Amino acid sequence: MIEHMWQEREHDTKALLLISEIYYTLLLYYGVTKRDFEIGWNSFDAVRKVMEDRLVGRQKQLRPMLIERLQLQHERRLMESQQTEFTDVHLMIMKDLLALSTSAYAEVRVKCQPILEDAMFAFRYSSRILLPLLLEKLKRSDSVSHEQFKGSLYIMHSDRCLYLGYCFWDTLSQIWLALVQADHSEKPSITNLMSSVVKRIMERFNSPAIRWIVPAAVVNSGLSIARGASVSLNEEELSAGASRLEDRNKKTEQIYEDLVVQLVSLAESGNLHWRFTEFAIMFLAHLIRHDHPLPTPAVSLLVRSLCHESLTVRKIAIVAVMGILKQQKRRHATVCISPYQLAGIADYSSCQVKVVPGDRPDNMWHRYNVETLPQTEEQWSSTVFIDKTFWGYYCWPQEMRAYAPYDQQPPVDRARDQLTEGEAVIFDAFSSQEFVDKLIGFLSLEERKGKDKYNWTRTVMFK
Repeated sequence: MIEHMWQEREHDTKALLLISEIYYTLLLYYGVTKRDFEIGWNSFDAVRKVMEDRLVGRQKQLRPMLIERLQLQHERRLMESQQTEFTDVHLMIMKDLLALSTSAYAEVRVKCQPILEDAMFAFRYSSRILLPLLLEKLKRSDSVSHEQFKGSLYIMHSDRCLYLGYCFWDTLSQIWLALVQADHSEKPSITNLMSSVVKRIMERFNSPAIRWIVPAAVVNSGLSIARGASVSLNEEELSAGASRLEDRNKKTEQIYEDLVVQLVSLAESGNLHWRFTEFAIMFLAHLIRHDHPLPTPAVSLLVRSLCHESLTVRKIAIVAVMGILKQQKRRHATVCISPYQLAGIADYSSCQVKVVPGDRPDNMWHRYNVETLPQTEEQWSSTVFIDKTFWGYYCWPQEMRAYAPYDQQPPVDRARDQLTEGEAVIFDAFSSQEFVDKLIGFLSLEERKGKDKYNWTRTVMFK
């Protein structure tokens, strides 16, 4: 029937609305509708506040109120009931709802979009199946109408579709690339909706893991549980599981790198509207991780963006370069030290001496003393520097570590050919006098005349 309606009676909105109600009944009705439940709950809450006795609180309620509360609880249980198996019929209905949610008539879209969202919530991960169809309507194409594009954005704005944009790498990559290339209209309603979708994704994005590692202790615990359940696992099955995990890690890593490269290519192509270029750079800035180096093309783009004409892009680039520098910072060697040995006294814990906060013989070496400043290279290397000034005032850490001497640290004065590709990009940029002058000129501009304050992100970037 729905196919006949699309071909012969597409303008019959009343019939389309009736079909959407039938679909809602088939998918989600288990004895009470969500709207009726909300009306009954609001009515109950209002009556309860009027009839309550503040002297006894909740210890005494009228019998009709208790019966009404039980009825509402039963209706809530009915609403939570759902079929556990997702069938082909459910898929067919949800595809029809997707088509109705992107109809040419706003009345139909407004009615069907909440039904589709409730259906995606009722059937977990069903949104992954609908995602390719949804992204097809976000492409810039003559076959995609303005109404279809707008309806698709509203569906993407829903929570059940939005979580695909920040939880799974495969769907995340598809959604981000589709949004960057979704330059379909410059109407204010479209641009505001697009910005809202991107903003919600960025607010909830928490960088899902690229590599999953299962420690040996977890494997041993699983084997002990399996033995308790009389399930035997041989070495071949364990090695096969480890191999599948490694294949999954490699696949996820490849998706991450391909996403970064494609975002860089789109941002540098010059074919995007300035707003979507900002989206691409914003996405790149959120892809900086502590456990995986950012590909060199992305580092180059973000460094060049420090001198971009757009203030928004420059702000994003400052935070991104700050993260890149932290990512590239090499790990410095540390050594375990004993504050009592440095002070030349016995450990207080072994002597059972009561520790009093303040200046004590065991923390005198930690205090600044102008008379014992290191004057030679040997004295400098033998001096122990602690960046936590509060250590030792009350007590010392159980395990205290400090940086090793300078000669044991990674070399600082490296030649350019000793740098990594990402480090070389930053080195070349800040070695260029023209780039530095332009950067300082942009940083010297006032964002709001007479109202600018100290900006810690710039300080951390240079630090």
